[in-house]
Amino acid sequence: VARRARFLADYQDAAYAARFVAFVARVRAAENRALGIAGPDAGACAGAGADTDTGTGTAASGDVASGAPVREADRPLTAAVARGLSKLMAVKDEYEVARLYVDGGFERALAEQFERWDGLKLHLAPPFLAALGAHFRRPDGTPRKIAIDARWAMPAFRVLSAVRRLRGGALDVFGRSAERRLERALVDEYRATIESLLPELDAAHLPLAVAIASVPDRIRGFGHVKLAAVATARARTRALKERWERGDLDARADAAAEAAPGAAGERVIQVVRRKQAMAG
Repeated sequence: VARRARFLADYQDAAYAARFVAFVARVRAAENRALGIAGPDAGACAGAGADTDTGTGTAASGDVASGAPVREADRPLTAAVARGLSKLMAVKDEYEVARLYVDGGFERALAEQFERWDGLKLHLAPPFLAALGAHFRRPDGTPRKIAIDARWAMPAFRVLSAVRRLRGGALDVFGRSAERRLERALVDEYRATIESLLPELDAAHLPLAVAIASVPDRIRGFGHVKLAAVATARARTRALKERWERGDLDARADAAAEAAPGAAGERVIQVVRRKQAMAG
């Protein structure tokens, strides 16, 4: 948890990381109660109330915020939520690509392999270019990679990295795209889903709760590939929630829920490709 929080602080800022820590702490407190485990974080989370999500660090007491290891064998739901929520909160958007280029690691890697790199070009496929015309799109409609001189790209990346705290706000020009809006919606959906499980959480419900919390693990890729993965993930979440609501806790039923939603992703790919063909 502490490692993921440090990453999110670098990704955006300390308040962003604090929201992650506070939410995971609430999940851990609920899991402690479900398993009958006493812990210092359980009392802290229970007493913090709604203010724990304001980014003030109210819920940062206890072993979650202090960085004590969360072993998956001991707190499987906490571990799954920490993994899933951090993944959804840390998408590789334009600001993050820029930060990774200018945080020092890229230039160190170059220095280890080359004496100089004056003619370096970066092959990039910014999503917004696809909207500028067919020249910037592949036949499938996805952005075409273009070569950009590093002497121009790196200064631009430094500016983008410096203003990454605009992410998600009114001045976030990249955040208006459909893909970025979807990514923000996924965070809200995930938090709401997990919150809905906590009041009924007990040892019997725990395996199904972990399965629901682990759904973001399957969201990968970019563009239409990611859209298909999101459709599949949403369908799986619905199937698992339906089982939760009807009290079907049989682990054997999970195999059917695992296989059923795949068609949703295929339908999304087909729709996207038809729209791209019509636009072309």
